[in-house]
This record gives sequence, structure tokens and C-alpha cells, in this order.
Amino acid sequence: MNKLPYNCYIDKKGYILPKSPVIKATPDIIEWLSTDDAVRFLFNDKPNSKVMDKEWISIGIGHSWVGNVYASAWPESREDVDKYFIDNPYMKIFDEDYEAFMKYMKWVAKLGPWFTKQRFKKED
Repeated sequence: MNKLPYNCYIDKKGYILPKSPVIKATPDIIEWLSTDDAVRFLFNDKPNSKVMDKEWISIGIGHSWVGNVYASAWPESREDVDKYFIDNPYMKIFDEDYEAFMKYMKWVAKLGPWFTKQRFKKED
């Protein structure tokens, strides 16, 4: 039996997706998400073109019907992070570990249908 990759889950359609990251917001990280050649193509709306006026950013990760990975960035308050994300099995909290977050996002950006359309058996 294949093991599900670390920091991933199986969605309702059977696609493998990485957990959605949450990071403490800074102007530098917002700009990096919008301009870095490795990750900027994931976003239709660039994070630096949106109003990101809260303390945190959540990155929603999804897939197209063919399995291509895309992302959306959303501003989040500390209260929302505590209430909705801390115990959420589909989220990965990075706090202020920007280096790990950037490494994770670069990994996500390399994924495609070859990854998302893998078939794994759910572990009991």
C-alpha cells in the first residue's frame, strides 16, 4: 500500500493535495509570493494586488479538473487563525518560519497532474 505524502491529503474527488499554508504576513512575503519566478504563476490574483491588511495570510491550494495546482491568498486575523486553522487537518501553520514557508511553496509550485492524480489508499 502506498503511503500518502507528508503534509498532503486526499480531497473528495480523490486528488492528492498539499495542505494549505498559513504564515504571518509581512510586506516582503506578500511581494515574494507575487514576484518569485517559482511561485507567482500559481496565483490568478497576485497577493500584492489585493488588500492584505491583516496579521496573517492563508494560501488556499486547489486543482483544476486535469490536476494542475493553483493557489489563492487571503488575509486572516489572529482570531480566525485560532478559530478555524489551528486544528484544521488541511492546513499547515508556519507562524514566522519564512524560510520553511518559501521552501514549501516552491515544492507546491512544482506539483502537477502527475502528483495530484496519484492513487493512494486511505490509511485506517
